[in-house]
Amino acid sequence: MFWADYSKPMSQVTPNMNDVYGNGMYLGYGGDWGEGNHDNYFCSNGLLDAQRLEEPEVREIKKCYQPLVFTALNQTTGNVSVRNEYYAKNGNDFDWVWTLYEDDEVIGTGPISVPSIPPMTNQVVLNNIPAVSFNVPYRGSLPAVAKPGAEYFLMIQACLKEAEDWAPKGYPLCEEQYKLTVATALPLIYSEDFGYLKVSQAGSNYDIIGNDFKVSFNSATGALLDYTAGGVQLISSGPQPTFFRAKYANDRSGTNINNWVNTDNTKTLGSFRVTPAADKKSVTVAVTYNLTINTSSFVDMTYVIFGNGTVRVTTALRTTSTDQLLRFGVDLIMPPGFENIDWYTRGPSENLSDRLTGSYIGRYQTTVTDNFWPYVKPQDTGTHQDTRYMALTSDSKDKGLMIVATGSRLFEANALHYTWRDMNSGTDWWSTGIKHPYQLSPRSETIVSVSYGSRGTGNESCMSVPPLSAYQLQAGNRSYSYTFVPFDKEDQAALTDVSRFYRDVASMKSYRTYGLTAEVKGNNIEAGFYNNTSQSKAVNLIAAVYDEDGKLVYIEFKEVTVNTMASSFVQFDLDISRFAGLTCKVFAWESETMVPLCPNTEDRL
Repeated sequence: MFWADYSKPMSQVTPNMNDVYGNGMYLGYGGDWGEGNHDNYFCSNGLLDAQRLEEPEVREIKKCYQPLVFTALNQTTGNVSVRNEYYAKNGNDFDWVWTLYEDDEVIGTGPISVPSIPPMTNQVVLNNIPAVSFNVPYRGSLPAVAKPGAEYFLMIQACLKEAEDWAPKGYPLCEEQYKLTVATALPLIYSEDFGYLKVSQAGSNYDIIGNDFKVSFNSATGALLDYTAGGVQLISSGPQPTFFRAKYANDRSGTNINNWVNTDNTKTLGSFRVTPAADKKSVTVAVTYNLTINTSSFVDMTYVIFGNGTVRVTTALRTTSTDQLLRFGVDLIMPPGFENIDWYTRGPSENLSDRLTGSYIGRYQTTVTDNFWPYVKPQDTGTHQDTRYMALTSDSKDKGLMIVATGSRLFEANALHYTWRDMNSGTDWWSTGIKHPYQLSPRSETIVSVSYGSRGTGNESCMSVPPLSAYQLQAGNRSYSYTFVPFDKEDQAALTDVSRFYRDVASMKSYRTYGLTAEVKGNNIEAGFYNNTSQSKAVNLIAAVYDEDGKLVYIEFKEVTVNTMASSFVQFDLDISRFAGLTCKVFAWESETMVPLCPNTEDRL
């Protein structure tokens, strides 16, 4: 089967055309030659475009059609079950490989010894084909102690043993990714380590100012006006709630899908409040908008600005409407130049809520320009599901912006040089809106979308059948959170590690459960222990001196009981003049179990 677009290259003499193909031409379809009897866009619904390039949906077709079907993985034994839907080819005619990931890092890989997996022969009911189980030896590569906040994924691939005319040796013909159930602790970050924040007001403008960063709001509109860190403006406008995306060809019909189209533009400000925390380490800006879809519909935008320069945003829809949404999310604008995308998401190409099984979780890089796929007639493009974080950088700036999914819901991510309205068609998708990508005018800014989700593509272009209910997005009470995290470009390789601190709201603590300090007082060492719990604590404070080779040369214990929400200080008998140039470490251990309660201190005497 060869399924491709049959549109035809045409010259375009329009000045300043958006030359998406780089050759001064565009792809024409039905009606572009003035003919009256034609199929309109329907000659351009292939899996290859007219230039014989793979369209984004190819990955989903490949996954759905793969004849080796993975049915289950037993994470206790490492056994996987596979059903062979080839008519004559044995499943062991491939080279099988497993790869284990700790987030985006490969921590193990190797071959799989696969037994005979007989073909289906004359079996008609595919689900009746017996599955064959075999062992995937990945468990030995799992860490003894999981990294706090990390996720673990197993990829299993059946690859070509020899090159074919259409693919090289080693090409993965059939594959499956499993998210492993691994218990991990939360990585913790403490606001007691943050700097203090100042709130400045001038008319309707509010500035929240911290150490080397500023976030600005307008109280008359509720909008975030500016987010600058390290002298670099990261956000120039937004995030602003939106309820629509550019229509797909498959959205050409449907009930109540257009009712929310202008709700983002007609909303009015209901309330705006700025509330600094008592410790001045955070400021909450709470904004509520009234929506015109009905009198019982609102959007709440809650920003918590922290003293380390991060901003946690919660976007919540409250409505009694039961109309369909094409999208619920926010759009924000980054200044020109933020062209590079680095994201931990489903990829590498675009994917939709009902077109994602062939797009695997991983860390991918692209550009904002390349994230746009030039469908012959413009429609929504560039979305990525199940996003853990997305980071954007500029070649000319040393700061970037990472947006991290916070809480239980991952977000749908996108970044383009077009707004959804730039690409959208009207109620009749076929005859309204922009007809060709060359007619679009790319913006110099980057339009970033962080969405709760959007409606799937379904199959309405052929059969007037909407997406299955699981992939529709009905209006209702919905909420999700994400965190803006500025970062230095030189630290970009460590973004996954940094993102873990912001994936769960519970990772953010005001104060450490226990704290330890140590400082030189005269010729002695004074240690302080802080107990921020609701129970008193018996603790051994230990001073230990080590020589240049790390050998212990002196140790001293002091046992104290520290009351709830209190501190205690002790002075050791150690005379530091006897150990000049050596290293002193102070430890805090629980008295009964001698388990460390917090990180030790270390000083050179």
